[in-house]
Amino acid sequence: MPSASRAEDAPYSLWSILLVTLILSYPLAVLLQANFGNAVYLAYASIGVTVLSCAAIAFRSPRRFGRLLLVMLAIAAFIGCFLLSGKWYVPEKLTTLLGVIAVFGLLPGFALSSDELRRHLVPALIAIGCVTTFFLLVGGVAHAAGRVSAGDNNPIWVGRLAAYLIIAGAYCISLPSFRKVQLGIALCMVGVAAVIMTGSRGPLIAGIAAIAVSAIFFARIGGATKLFIVLLAMTALTALLGYDLLPQGRALGIFDPTGDGLSGQRTLIYPYTMELIRSAPDGVGVGGFQFHEFTYPHNIFLEALAEWGIGFGAVIILAILASTIRLLRQDFAYAHIIKLIAVVDLINAMVSGDLTSPRLLYAVLILSWLMPGPARARSGVPGYRPALDADRLRLSRPV
Repeated sequence: MPSASRAEDAPYSLWSILLVTLILSYPLAVLLQANFGNAVYLAYASIGVTVLSCAAIAFRSPRRFGRLLLVMLAIAAFIGCFLLSGKWYVPEKLTTLLGVIAVFGLLPGFALSSDELRRHLVPALIAIGCVTTFFLLVGGVAHAAGRVSAGDNNPIWVGRLAAYLIIAGAYCISLPSFRKVQLGIALCMVGVAAVIMTGSRGPLIAGIAAIAVSAIFFARIGGATKLFIVLLAMTALTALLGYDLLPQGRALGIFDPTGDGLSGQRTLIYPYTMELIRSAPDGVGVGGFQFHEFTYPHNIFLEALAEWGIGFGAVIILAILASTIRLLRQDFAYAHIIKLIAVVDLINAMVSGDLTSPRLLYAVLILSWLMPGPARARSGVPGYRPALDADRLRLSRPV
């Protein structure tokens, strides 16, 4: 069994980093498309590389591929039951959701079932986050309400990609190496600043939560580092409540009822959605939600109940929660970074976006059903923390 320090200091493979970056870089193509005009090839390359990686993993691990087929069968059965129920839906919305689950959920989820690819997930997240932040700083464009964006002028997706730096930083903070803790602090600072510039509240709230979860439950760090994390969270919270920290940023007054549409009306959309669920328990149809200019309630749980109906919506919610609980209880190599991704995307999905938005969430939740079930803690080992120790060691031969 290799030592913890030896596993942490093992050199990364540049090819594997590029491979994982391509697997996760489909959204990056949208950003680059507006800057170079032909970045659609990056999207094609992302899908192609992911398919080839999945084919190689399926050949080497047929049992894992069998689990993937069972997940696909369960999703197909659910959609089939929904269509047979005769409920109304917008074809474009349902088709988009199925495409997101396939391209961003099933394929990357199966690819990340490889220990070797998961080992290179952190540097891949850093690479994508750095590219996004670079275009944000160098080629940033003005957006409504003082927000800064890049590429297709969509600050929401730019903020989510910049938040990759926060995820990677939160992971590094938990490592015992002080040098990597310093790297994690730097990544969190850059990531938080970039997300604040885009004015995207969801990724900011979710990123703060990831830092807190990593520091409280996973980190082996001293008091000074914990103090810094608290100060970082307080700084971001201050920005959230209405102060401009950056010249190009906007005041993130999420609780301000007089703020712009994306903040002021957010406090009104949730009560409206809950009343809609009570008045139309069968749902208004997939893609049928409307509240002023909003076409979704900025909460995937409320959206599932409001559009799919209480019955089908409850199935969606239970599937997400059951998969999340299963993932959090699992113990496999490099599970910590996967759990941080789940925390960030799930929290973000509860305050921003619709069911087609939390794309990494679908990947990691599907991954939870492809990996072994929750491990039993080793008895008689003081202070044993499975998820933490699993990240320290390469427990098995890469698949």
